[in-house]
Amino acid sequence: MTGVPEPAADGVPTVEELPDGPRYFPLASGRYEVRPGFMPLRESVFTGDRAVGSYLGIKKKLFAQRQSHCYREQDLGGPVRWAIAQWLATRLALEHPQRFTLGEGMLKSAASGRSYEMAAPDFLSQVGLEVAEDLAAIRVQGDRHWLSLLHVCFPSGWRVGDKIGRTFASIHAPVAGMGHLNRKEQQIVHSMVTKPPMVRFTWGLTGDRQLNHDPDFYQPCPTPTHYYLRVERQVIWGLPAVQAAVFTIRTYLRDCLRLTPAEYGALYRAIATMDSPSLTYKGIDRQRVLQWLQQNADVLNLPPPHNGNSF
Repeated sequence: MTGVPEPAADGVPTVEELPDGPRYFPLASGRYEVRPGFMPLRESVFTGDRAVGSYLGIKKKLFAQRQSHCYREQDLGGPVRWAIAQWLATRLALEHPQRFTLGEGMLKSAASGRSYEMAAPDFLSQVGLEVAEDLAAIRVQGDRHWLSLLHVCFPSGWRVGDKIGRTFASIHAPVAGMGHLNRKEQQIVHSMVTKPPMVRFTWGLTGDRQLNHDPDFYQPCPTPTHYYLRVERQVIWGLPAVQAAVFTIRTYLRDCLRLTPAEYGALYRAIATMDSPSLTYKGIDRQRVLQWLQQNADVLNLPPPHNGNSF
């Protein structure tokens, strides 16, 4: 039976190790699907569970070591910058009043003891280190749109420098199965800017607890002895007054051996039925992962898979 490894120095607790960890599971259907998956946002934008401190420690360390790999802007513009600063400060003060207070153009963090001037050029870069979420923004100008801001310490296999300034379709071109959505990029971007706040989820598999998967610094283990479900909770909040939209991305890790029986079976089926381009894009060795899941099915008192594709 496979044991649960201890987190590395730059790793984080799994959801199952937290008394208040949300157990999001975006593959309940048992199939890997590429779709927008937008749902109305019914929770707060920014999270406040007990793992936040671990995330902040890692973000500050990464930012200090290689800020240009974590933060980029391109033609953000003064009005958009100010709108995002107002939105960010307001949301934090409303959603987490015990951690943040807002007054006279200043946002104060109780955790760090620091005060941030909203009009300061570095407001977004510094306040982004006070939340567990990564941040991004897209701008629209006539028929043109581009990714204008990235504050990302936990990318899932991509470089900040490769994405900044690009269009929706260009950003997602490497994603297997995205062709049909990329052809609708103008419609999707318009929805992001004009519709009420939305949330969506994506998922992948990883063999460790590291969150920063920037390919310039991260090397995945070729023979993992344990697997974690990497879930991203992505919130989209439109700012139509300045023709922009803000994104937040909170990355969670779920221990595959502590999934419910239904979740464990759905994960197995999703991997078993995933097409080859998607497996390659996500870096999943189907044979190795399915074998590991079969061998550890007894941890959850599950019967072995039947016919190689279901529990």
